[in-house]
Amino acid sequence: LLDSVTDPTLKGSLESVVTSLSSLSSTFTALASLLGGSRVKRATDCDQISNTIVQYQSIKTKIDSVINIINTIFTDYPGLEATSKNVFDKIFGIKSTLVTKLSSVETQISSYQNTLNQDCATTTSKTTPAGTMQSTTSGPRAPDGTTQPKTTGPT
Repeated sequence: LLDSVTDPTLKGSLESVVTSLSSLSSTFTALASLLGGSRVKRATDCDQISNTIVQYQSIKTKIDSVINIINTIFTDYPGLEATSKNVFDKIFGIKSTLVTKLSSVETQISSYQNTLNQDCATTTSKTTPAGTMQSTTSGPRAPDGTTQPKTTGPT
């Protein structure tokens, strides 16, 4: 397909799409390896859930990047469909596939983030010198495993 393109700028943009798709493929492979062929479900796998979210976020970023490159091609070459229909059809098909995949990836990120927030939050209690109970629950966990403490009760 690239051999048929004579415009050097368009060819460079198409090569960027190919390179980005290759990088995206590598990230999907890493995610598949992380998941080991099954969805992470157990609350005891909080680190793995966090790592899975990071992988999905990386995939989302890469998909967004490829879609942006393709949109730029369509903007810069408004007559592409008429002048090079095979190139137009190919990148339009890639974009359509990626838009669908992006929706799925966003759903997975949300699902894993909900699991992380629900199953991986911790609660600790302590009695203050005045004899009052103070409870600290770690809030939503970020993919890097950090939490924001929420303190309830008298301080």
